[in-house]
Amino acid sequence: MLLWAFLLILAAGFCADSARAEELRPLSGAYKVIRATDVGKGLCRVALRIHIQNPSVANLPVQRLTMPREPAARAGHAVSLEVPSHGSGEITQDFTVPTGEYRHWLRGGPLVLLLGVPGPDGKTRNMPVRLRPSPVEGVR
Repeated sequence: MLLWAFLLILAAGFCADSARAEELRPLSGAYKVIRATDVGKGLCRVALRIHIQNPSVANLPVQRLTMPREPAARAGHAVSLEVPSHGSGEITQDFTVPTGEYRHWLRGGPLVLLLGVPGPDGKTRNMPVRLRPSPVEGVR
């Protein structure tokens, strides 16, 4: 009987650890530059189509998008995007970034975006997601 209790506790712990590991799986995604405009002073205004994949077991309510290289990055951009569990979501957003950063993207460089999502305490926390360039028109 004691052995069964031990095995039951061990199995419950394993399941809980597996669920936590599933919740912590990293996000991934892709981006595509839709349009870019030189705004002077070494800055470009860039519209990006952003595709986010959520491998976790919970839906991801994104409330804010922040690009760390954007001069006004502290505030980010308020958005409303629900990325479903084991699914994906897409949004188009404008950012103002250094021209060098934009050129890096044109050469196929990745970018990092911070997704503002509600934490367990109700406060918004930033989740980084590394986006790769979308290689072909119409393909994510």
